[in-house]
Amino acid sequence: MFKTQIGESLTGDLKENTWTFEMRENFIIRAGHFAIVPLDDFQALKRALTSCKMSLQAHPDNTTDSEFECFVSEAAEILNKIES
Repeated sequence: MFKTQIGESLTGDLKENTWTFEMRENFIIRAGHFAIVPLDDFQALKRALTSCKMSLQAHPDNTTDSEFECFVSEAAEILNKIES
């Protein structure tokens, strides 16, 4: 499974459209499009999604095959994918 990777911005070249990062150990290089956000914003987004998931789990309409159960499942799946 592909997990969120954390790196530190080192250099950039606006003329060449390049940005260089120093990565932590055990990183994976993969082609594709990526969203690069400051770590503090990423962590805030994770906390917000976790809070939403917990609120949906506690909702009285969160029953088997309900819309709430689907939302809880989607949030849990995304949180699992981005754990770093």
